[in-house]
Amino acid sequence: IPLMFEISTSSVGQVHGSRPETKRVRLEPGGREAVCAVSLNKTIMLGLAVYGPQCWSERLALKNGRPPPSGQVHVKVPLDDARSHFTRLKLVFRSGSGPGEPLTMVVHTPAWIVDHVRLPGLRFMYSVQASKSQSTHAGPLTRVRFAPVPEPPFERQHQQHHQVRDIEDSGEGRVLLLDCEATQVGFSSHHPASGAVSLAALGSCTTSVQGPLGECFDLGVYLVDRVEVCDLAVKVLRVVPRFIIVNETDHVLSLQQAQHQRISMLESPQLQLQPQHRAPFHRTAANLPYQLEARVVGSGWQPSGRLPVDSVGEYTFQMIQEVPVHAFVNFRYEVRCVQATSFIIFRNENRRLAAFRIVNRTAEDLCLRQHKAEVPFLDLVPHADLPFAFYEPTLPKRVEVMCSSERNIISRTVDIERCTDGCHPRTPLGIGIRAQVHYEVRRSGPTLVLIFCEGASDGRHHLADDWASQR
Repeated sequence: IPLMFEISTSSVGQVHGSRPETKRVRLEPGGREAVCAVSLNKTIMLGLAVYGPQCWSERLALKNGRPPPSGQVHVKVPLDDARSHFTRLKLVFRSGSGPGEPLTMVVHTPAWIVDHVRLPGLRFMYSVQASKSQSTHAGPLTRVRFAPVPEPPFERQHQQHHQVRDIEDSGEGRVLLLDCEATQVGFSSHHPASGAVSLAALGSCTTSVQGPLGECFDLGVYLVDRVEVCDLAVKVLRVVPRFIIVNETDHVLSLQQAQHQRISMLESPQLQLQPQHRAPFHRTAANLPYQLEARVVGSGWQPSGRLPVDSVGEYTFQMIQEVPVHAFVNFRYEVRCVQATSFIIFRNENRRLAAFRIVNRTAEDLCLRQHKAEVPFLDLVPHADLPFAFYEPTLPKRVEVMCSSERNIISRTVDIERCTDGCHPRTPLGIGIRAQVHYEVRRSGPTLVLIFCEGASDGRHHLADDWASQR
């Protein structure tokens, strides 16, 4: 087992009143100890203590040093001095294949939990034998009871003397023993166990546990098989954060769960992440979508739109800096799933490989923004181009366009979402003073290029290809 324990051996003779000869040995995980000071013609008494020096199991008697016929036995190990709670471990006996070879006893449990989340207040539960069921016309109705998975005493002290952030940032997984008869594992905060996972099936899944203040612990769970000593198989249930945010940008990022109504990120950001750092992220409310808001920490930066993080893929979005001058900066983020964890990786946008680019081949000063997004217009002077990203990735990809020189402001929208195949014929917009403004959409590698031009097609439809060749 992955915990240190003590084992005691004593030989009890047949003479009434004889005192047993007791030997206690402390074994580290994976350790072995040869026990020689026992007599095989006497009854050997075995005891096991895992959760404290006073928490000894009931003694197991081996008559004449022989193991039980089944070759294994369950031992109830107390969790406290009061002996009010127990967990069951398995003692597996292996006889030597030849004369004079020793009897090997393995302390074993078939399932462990490795907790990489380490959230104070989050407890693990396991199912025990079902209580007596009521009979229905469809058959017996079973009810599953859950009991808490025990924590070693040193782990309890560790949580009391360390700050929550230190425990979360350590990244080390703590190992917990499961009762050898456990069939399911559940998760609990102040509510009953929820999101139970069966130990009979291998795979990965995600679950959420609501905290006492309405916060949400987002967990990823996956099972792996291990083979330990003496060919005894062990299933390891790894519990990991469902979301880990990675900052690969050049900026300090402030992140929080997107709300129905915008709140100031300056007051209480959920998470601030330095460049080239990562951290787990948990939602503050379980009833809201899996969406984030991001903001660059610094003067004048506004929060981003709502960024969905529940689907694997690569996305771009726009952030706005209002002071000292109006600036539009594009970022990229990727949602990548590894085992049961979604890594949300923020990166700087590569201007040469932008997802969208807008080209102005007219003599008009154009103003653009995402349709229905609460953002200022972006100015695009004649014969210029720039990379573009949508402020709200969840809204339709429609660009609102107008000419700044027109007295009567007329705006038109261009639907880029319908042009994902990379081709849209030249179409008039109905704006422009010097000439009628048309638009067309073409694809150049990974970039969708929106081109504003004058008049009908005149052979300059290769503008996107010309721009691509200059990258």
